[in-house]
Amino acid sequence: MRRHVLAVAAILLSSTAAKADLVITQVAPGGIGNFDANVLFKTQMTDITSAFGFANGAGQPQIITFTSGDAFNTSASGQAKITPFATTFNDLTMTASGTASAFTALLLDVKVPTTETLTFTSPTHITSGATQTVGPNGENFILVSTINGETFSSLGFTSTGNLSSVEQVRVDIAGNVGAVPEPATWAMMVLGFVGVGFMAYRRRGHATFRLV
Repeated sequence: MRRHVLAVAAILLSSTAAKADLVITQVAPGGIGNFDANVLFKTQMTDITSAFGFANGAGQPQIITFTSGDAFNTSASGQAKITPFATTFNDLTMTASGTASAFTALLLDVKVPTTETLTFTSPTHITSGATQTVGPNGENFILVSTINGETFSSLGFTSTGNLSSVEQVRVDIAGNVGAVPEPATWAMMVLGFVGVGFMAYRRRGHATFRLV
């Protein structure tokens, strides 16, 4: 019995070593779905390299920070829209901040004047879609999602050319809905149940009776 318990423990603990993975795809406007929050700007800003984004809805808490190596402008109100301050604007990084510690999904619309290639990077491993080709005709909605309920806190991208705008940013915030335990948590829970069962088994095996 003890050997079986150790084998189960080894399998569960080895499964928790897997890292979070991101999948990046382009989606049609009609297939976007619903998100926890649309990102807003509260004031218009110009010639900046960093800006806070806020969630729509009650309280409008800060949930994301945008940064770039190039100067950009933000929209005055409503859904977040970032545009170039000058001619050069070809990189952007988005990081969970404020009341958001991480995301489970992120959507953004990247508009470009000519066909460009976007290259995404993140501290979280990107399984597929790190390179995306976007065109000037219409909207380029890009969806970043996680595998197995994992989370990510930062994502950036660079473009082979200049960006016209980045807008309609939407996010699913980690922990915003009923939390799903991570693999390590599941492992500890299952090991606890196995341990309790094993102790009960041992007690039954050593039970004795006394006559009074």
